[in-house]
Amino acid sequence: WVFLRNTAVWIIVTPIFSTILGLMLALLMDRMKRESVPKSLIFMPMAISFVGASIIWGLVYEYRDPSQQQVGLLSQIAEWLGISDPPNWLLWQPFNNFLLMVIMIWIQTGFAMVVLSAAIKAISADVVEAAELDGATGWKLFSRVTIPMIRGTLIVVLTTIIIAVLKVFD
Repeated sequence: WVFLRNTAVWIIVTPIFSTILGLMLALLMDRMKRESVPKSLIFMPMAISFVGASIIWGLVYEYRDPSQQQVGLLSQIAEWLGISDPPNWLLWQPFNNFLLMVIMIWIQTGFAMVVLSAAIKAISADVVEAAELDGATGWKLFSRVTIPMIRGTLIVVLTTIIIAVLKVFD
């Protein structure tokens, strides 16, 4: 039951957060002048395996005995915030599962951003202009025009990330 629960949590949390973060980044970078540079940097984690990403994030989550100096980024930040004995992050139940999900979200967000950015750029300027003439601005423009126009792409991105999450257990 624990395995099924963890799998369900991974399948729900990781794709949703990756897609939402990717969509937010795509919207933020949509009107940038030199958007290719930050997009490349955000997409870069997709080029490494989950094992490689785990090694990188192992440096963030690294734990040492409180008598020693903390070298893990998260443990050091906890010390700066006044927590004298930070937990061993990867053994800290039930949060360790979510800390591992952060790694997968970090990897998949770049993919979601690139695909959703392309979908947003494919929305016809005529549709956006017509919506603006009808009084749609900000949230209404996003929720009533952008999201419906990229709904198919959102489904593809969510499905692809779900498949990647199911493959992470190897």
